[in-house]
Amino acid sequence: MDEDDFLHLVALLTEQLQQIGHGDIAEERHYLRADADDDEAVLIPPQELLIEMLAAFERRILTEDIGTYNKSIRIINENTDGSGPDYAEIEIWPTASRGVSYQRISDHSTDLREVLDDIHSLRAKLIEARRTPGMSF
Repeated sequence: MDEDDFLHLVALLTEQLQQIGHGDIAEERHYLRADADDDEAVLIPPQELLIEMLAAFERRILTEDIGTYNKSIRIINENTDGSGPDYAEIEIWPTASRGVSYQRISDHSTDLREVLDDIHSLRAKLIEARRTPGMSF
């Protein structure tokens, strides 16, 4: 795969993220790094960009996953005296279109383990391909 292929995949992922309400993950400002020569902010290379966008999406999905919720509540309950919390709330980072918001997660959350496994597997393959020039998947 070449740079154009990765740019195409980034564009497809961006479109999909926007369609499901997670377009903020694709905002370029999250993926700028200082240029080594002049410290000017530049967008990371397409293959790295795709990997980082998938990592951000994975983190977001974790906040909506019932397994993450159950594990978090269990850990809190194991480390507190008396009764633990009835629910958990996470802070969602502000975007250009809205300020900070909070999302309540509860036992009504969805089991997203399969989605998380797929994202993790794809990221692992992309990372391996980056380490092994000429590798395809």
